[in-house]
Amino acid sequence: MLLSRQLLLPHASIAGLGFLLGGCSALTDMSDLTFAQATSANAATAGGSSATSSSQGNGGAGGRCTPAHAGGAAKRVFVTSVAYQGDLASLAGADPFEAAAAECTSLAHRACLEGEWKAWLSAGGKQPSADFSTDIEPYENMAGIPIAASPFDLYGGVDLTAPIDRDEHNLPVAGTHVWTGTSNYGANLAPHCDAGGEWQSNMETAGGIAGQIGETSSQWTDSGTLPCNLALHLYCFEQ
Repeated sequence: MLLSRQLLLPHASIAGLGFLLGGCSALTDMSDLTFAQATSANAATAGGSSATSSSQGNGGAGGRCTPAHAGGAAKRVFVTSVAYQGDLASLAGADPFEAAAAECTSLAHRACLEGEWKAWLSAGGKQPSADFSTDIEPYENMAGIPIAASPFDLYGGVDLTAPIDRDEHNLPVAGTHVWTGTSNYGANLAPHCDAGGEWQSNMETAGGIAGQIGETSSQWTDSGTLPCNLALHLYCFEQ
């Protein structure tokens, strides 16, 4: 644009024109360099993100997602990176157990973790000990550390062997508690943020059973009742 304006000036000298041409060439070179740097930076950012996911164990060679566990392999467990008030039924329909399961599966798939996932939550007559997979396989957190040798330990009131304290991206969770409504036997434990139905209230006056992130004693799933206006996380278990 600069060149076309200068060419229309009646007294532009050949030397001046040469200078302008050189200047335009320099500008073009600088524009190309700036574009190249921006493209390189974007590629590096994308590469860094991919590398981060890969180093976190969520991506395989060539960027492929981590497949669902094979028979006999440990099932994975994470804490959601997202926190929710007690109105969990609002996530996806009126059934909070299925809504929370859909949320776990969605977060897992977005983090490149394949397979089916369910939340450690009791609601609507459903509970982990009755509605989780019954395969006799161990569970491990996202760091690959075993937390339970089998469902018998998970539902048997036995302490965890390691905490569940990392999210679907294998990052430490900043929050302190999760909604569970569940005992360390995997059974229903009220209250459930009730408001005409389970997990339907986000009011401070209602309460729900919560677990404490980082605990391995029974408090990992039952550390008492917290107000439903608080935003807490969920535990997600691979099925």
